[in-house]
Amino acid sequence: MQRVLLWAVGMGLVIGGLVACESDDNSGRNIPVNGHNAQQPQGDSDAPPISTGSDDLYSKPNVIDPLPDQGDDGKLEMVCEDPNDPSTCYCLRLAVIGSFDSGANKNDVSAFVDWLNTKSSAIVSMHQRKPTLDAGFLSNYDIILFTFQADGMSGPFWQYSAAEAQALNTWIDQGGGVVAMTGFNGNATASEVGAINSILQPATGFSYNNDAYLDQTEPDSYCYENAVAVDWTSSTHEIAREVKRTAAFWGSSISIPDGAEVVVRKHDAGATTDIAAAALEIGEGRVFVYADEWPLFSNVWLSTSDHSNVPAEQLQYENCFDQATQMWKDPDVWFQHPQFWYNVIQWTAPENDCFTIDEPIIIPID
Repeated sequence: MQRVLLWAVGMGLVIGGLVACESDDNSGRNIPVNGHNAQQPQGDSDAPPISTGSDDLYSKPNVIDPLPDQGDDGKLEMVCEDPNDPSTCYCLRLAVIGSFDSGANKNDVSAFVDWLNTKSSAIVSMHQRKPTLDAGFLSNYDIILFTFQADGMSGPFWQYSAAEAQALNTWIDQGGGVVAMTGFNGNATASEVGAINSILQPATGFSYNNDAYLDQTEPDSYCYENAVAVDWTSSTHEIAREVKRTAAFWGSSISIPDGAEVVVRKHDAGATTDIAAAALEIGEGRVFVYADEWPLFSNVWLSTSDHSNVPAEQLQYENCFDQATQMWKDPDVWFQHPQFWYNVIQWTAPENDCFTIDEPIIIPID
């Protein structure tokens, strides 16, 4: 029952036979649909992404996506382009604003992209050129994920106006959801946090600090791709449900507004704060902020080692084998990024009963 209006990340990725291609305008991306490239129309930079194509594609010839239906209970319900074709149905409309460019050595995000593309009931649009955030643009989405706010690793870095911040704040207050991440370019932290803070701080009260948060690896970091493990086991927030750890490395700590809830702390003596994740409800909407971008990366989603030849009697000597849990500290075991993202999307989304992830390891929220 899930098919996403597919998007890609401008990194030369070929995901499940889907070839990425980029639009020259600011409206978003050319959208590969079921293995084909559906051309985005040129024109108004504030226009929402549109798919076009032949009848055999999940496409809408020159029409804007309809608003997800709100039933008698006020909850979002599934929208189907063709009532007889479940592959045309979606629940949530998610915009990714920014790029996935990163200074990390292993910055492939295909696991995250493929997860959304093939397993969720969300419809996703990618904006790698700064759009104008106004009421018209924002009305096309239920959730916005802010990533790296720049044209490229060296800039230019984006700046948002007071009018855009006010429009975003109003949209959140009316039920929109925002997710923010940072830490993509550790060599330009001041510019990076300045860009994201130009929209995040006036619209939500959150801000990232100009520091190098969690930039020192831990004794066992080599077991899980040299990441720092952020422990969630003491958190009682809904986003922490079934999440033990997430990855981070060289991000920016978070400063929070009054009324915000600290979701996770991770001590770093050199950082401005110890806040790794925080959340806030604004009117009918919700905001979640994470101190890094590593939960996006494939290398901390997927297992990288084969332990099948390790004798049982040898396990006690293996530093990457956790004796307490009797599990290897491989990234796909040590971190719970699919569950993390499911929880984040479900929590920030408007109230609904239709968002699903077709993934056996996910424990859904009732």
